Amino acid sequence: MSIEDLIRVRHPKEVLLEHLAERPQEKAYLAEKAALIETDISWRAAWLMTWVMKKNSPYLAPHLKTMISNLPEMKDGHQRECLKLLEKMKVPGDLEGDLFDHCAEIWQDLDKSPSVRIISLRILLSYLSEYPELADELDYLLAAEYIKPLTPGIKRSCEKLLMKYGLGHKMSY
Repeated sequence: MSIEDLIRVRHPKEVLLEHLAERPQEKAYLAEKAALIETDISWRAAWLMTWVMKKNSPYLAPHLKTMISNLPEMKDGHQRECLKLLEKMKVPGDLEGDLFDHCAEIWQDLDKSPSVRIISLRILLSYLSEYPELADELDYLLAAEYIKPLTPGIKRSCEKLLMKYGLGHKMSY
């Protein structure tokens, strides 16, 4: 049975992981499907990739442009899993702006799931290490209007993130 057959229906994660351990070449299929917008199969492929992918995966690298350009069209769960994957990748410079813009849009969308929004914020803040000049641009994204609607647990994660990046003074919500 192929990984495609396995992810079309629900199986325990352990069964899927065991299958991939025996057939690592099928990670390429998962990476390709994760980047696309194909209902449940893409979401499941992205979810499974988060469990097996190492940092800067050679399987995902060829699909970064597609994944990033498809982010706005993905449903919340698929978006969340793809953002987790993108966090593990060194995104090429020519795609960084698009990823930054999409993450800013996701963070500002108060109708989005808090779990998706916080991953977007993590990615946005991660750019500060390489591009400290973005601090001013991120300033407006840290307004109370974007933080207040978060759930208590996600709000605590947000506080920790802001402290990590020396932005604890922005917590005025």
